[in-house]
Amino acid sequence: MTKQGVYWPVVTEKVLHFSLGLLERISPGLVGRLACTVFYTPLRRTNSVFRELKMREEVRPVRGKRIITYLAGKGPPVVFIHGWEMGAAHYEPLMSAMIDAGFSVVSCDLPAHGKSGGLSSDIVEIGDVILDLSRRYGPFVGAVGHSYGAAALARVVGAIENDLKLMVLFACPVTYGSMVGLFSSILGLGKKGRQRFVERIHARYFAMRFDRDLDFRRILNATKTPLLIVHDADDRVVPIQDSMALSAALSNATPLTTKGLGHQRLLRDAGVIERVVATFQQKFQNDDLSQIVQ
Repeated sequence: MTKQGVYWPVVTEKVLHFSLGLLERISPGLVGRLACTVFYTPLRRTNSVFRELKMREEVRPVRGKRIITYLAGKGPPVVFIHGWEMGAAHYEPLMSAMIDAGFSVVSCDLPAHGKSGGLSSDIVEIGDVILDLSRRYGPFVGAVGHSYGAAALARVVGAIENDLKLMVLFACPVTYGSMVGLFSSILGLGKKGRQRFVERIHARYFAMRFDRDLDFRRILNATKTPLLIVHDADDRVVPIQDSMALSAALSNATPLTTKGLGHQRLLRDAGVIERVVATFQQKFQNDDLSQIVQ
């Protein structure tokens, strides 16, 4: 079992599942509060260690947190947003191929991840980080997101899409509600605990509604940016049905389905990388990348 793109230690998951199950019989409200804390708090940090790429690091202050950004290449900029409890370096093979193809890459460790500051984060804060990256290093010609990062990217695409020629979404959830439901199942929340958990999330995002503001089909349907939606049939974190629903609802989406790569390995697969880079190159087939001024 997993949490939003993260492989939990089995013992941690079992302890949480058992403990919350017992506590829910006594206090569903307390269970809802604890579930929210876990939902917004990465349970481990993955250090962004680039093994081959030489990345230039900069610090960006966002919501009072130090966000570590990574930059490389000299061509048109493409932004990469990583998944929950992952880090920018998970994209290194794809970033390297994009640089070789004539693009530059921009990424960061999200709040409470890698070298960046903070102990917790959420989809709204991550959206603010993406907007800050766009203001400082954009306009971007391409955007790549994975899992939670794909969802956060989808939520704010309308604010950064003016120059986007392609957005690539790896294992993107279909709605924020589906993410909450998956997490509830992982924790083994019963009906009352799940209800309190959802109530607290709605209270946090009181100005937004899952069915209107955090349905990524609706949001992405409003964008003209071409989409490449990549998902593995054996993904045990975000079910393949989410991407299928996205692709079916979007006329500007091209699905790419893999087999046997799971949730994370598709980011490193040579065949997937080749397809992603080729798709970016097709969008620039009439342009000389070296002549595009950033």
